[in-house]
Amino acid sequence: FYLKSPNPRFQVDYFSVRIWGGQDPFTFKFYDREKGWPIGTGAYQLVAAGETEFICRRRQDWWGAETGFRPLPVPEQLVWIVTSLEETRALLAAESKPDSVMDISLGAFESIRSQNPRIMAWDNDIPYAWMGACPRQLSVNHTISPWDKAEMRRALSLIIDRQQIIEIAEGTSVASKTIFVEYPAMQPYINDIRDLWVAPRDSISVARALIETNGWVLKKDGFYQKDDPELSLNIQTHEAFIEKRRIAEVIVEQLRVVGINATTRALAGSTWTDNKDFGKFEAVIDWDACGSINEPWFTLNRYTNQFWRPIDERAPSNNNFVRWQGEKADQYSQLVARIGVLPFGDAEILPLVVEAMNYFVARTGGDSAYPGPKNRSF
Repeated sequence: FYLKSPNPRFQVDYFSVRIWGGQDPFTFKFYDREKGWPIGTGAYQLVAAGETEFICRRRQDWWGAETGFRPLPVPEQLVWIVTSLEETRALLAAESKPDSVMDISLGAFESIRSQNPRIMAWDNDIPYAWMGACPRQLSVNHTISPWDKAEMRRALSLIIDRQQIIEIAEGTSVASKTIFVEYPAMQPYINDIRDLWVAPRDSISVARALIETNGWVLKKDGFYQKDDPELSLNIQTHEAFIEKRRIAEVIVEQLRVVGINATTRALAGSTWTDNKDFGKFEAVIDWDACGSINEPWFTLNRYTNQFWRPIDERAPSNNNFVRWQGEKADQYSQLVARIGVLPFGDAEILPLVVEAMNYFVARTGGDSAYPGPKNRSF
């Protein structure tokens, strides 16, 4: 391949998940058994897809086995079952019906293990789980008043007690310092933006001052008010993810104590996704800064202005769905573009990351995708 411009991530970008072009990803139905779609290079081929079940069958003529690259895998068939509720997954696991389950809480895991001693996690003891690559976060819509103001979003970040979220809603996580997962390869970047780290909880008094500077007055009922409306925030969550719903419930209580009339609403997965992508939300609990596990470009790139879309137009692939734009976004995007053409491990990347993150944090006076607890995967 002869590239028209430097792109050291070409192999990662185009030989991992990008497998076709010239089609609308939201309408193109890339599934046709007669044509052999979807096309893949792995040892399994998708043979059935439905609302609640996906089935892949082993290719007997897999090129990897024929060339001696790898032997054929042992399982002849792989079946993924989609469930909406944690209780359903826990019940199935307790009865040994699936070989593995994901997205269950600590309490659910311990309940399953007490009923089924054959169930095991990554570790035998607390925290049981391996730290996943996607920090949980509260993402705020930058277009909806009063949360379109940087200092108001900063107030939210100051109020949120991340350690309390872990103690009440999680139990096996660690508090995030940045938008990056704390894997060893990411530590140099995380350590070099130490001045931008978020604390488990910062200052309620500073948060109140920011809110009141914007004209909000704390009333006798305990909530801030300006003219007629109360200061409120609705947080949308995905109904299938009990962990995210619990995070939202804890944040709601923390915000209400300070004077923000916060609420949370669990939605069907498709509705939650569409609302997020089309900008029909005030705030959501999500994990969409996910991506960087050994270098920072992928996560940083998610918030660049190339992905900005107006409200009611779908944000591409969960990127910049908070609708960040403006001068700081432009400067940030230029820095991230420079990082994107540098080879992995290049000495110029680290100072560019520090500079870019200063713009990223400045867009809220804090962090706009407010890091919450990092998840762990059972």
